[in-house]
Amino acid sequence: MKGRVKLKYAITGATGHLGQQIVAAMRPLVATTELYLGVHTLSKAQVYQQQGLHVAAIDYQQPEQLRAFFQDSDVLIYIPSKSHDSYSRV
Repeated sequence: MKGRVKLKYAITGATGHLGQQIVAAMRPLVATTELYLGVHTLSKAQVYQQQGLHVAAIDYQQPEQLRAFFQDSDVLIYIPSKSHDSYSRV
C-alpha cells in the first residue's frame, strides 16, 4: 500500500449480514486505518474494535450523528437498515 493515496471508507450497517461480508472483502484491499464502520449497536462490533478498526454508533434518525460519521469520507458504502415491518408492506 506504499505510495497510495489514503482514503476514508465509511461503511454503514457493518455488523449486519451484508455489512460483514463487505468489511471482510475490503480488509485485504485497504489499510485498517482507512475503514470506518457505522453500526447501530456497539456491542455487536467488539470484534472490529479489537482488530483496530474505527467503529462508531450511528442512528439514521440522528442527522448530527450521521454528519459527524460521514465527515471527510471519500467513499460511502451505504447499507440501509430495515426500518419497517416487511409483512405490513406485502
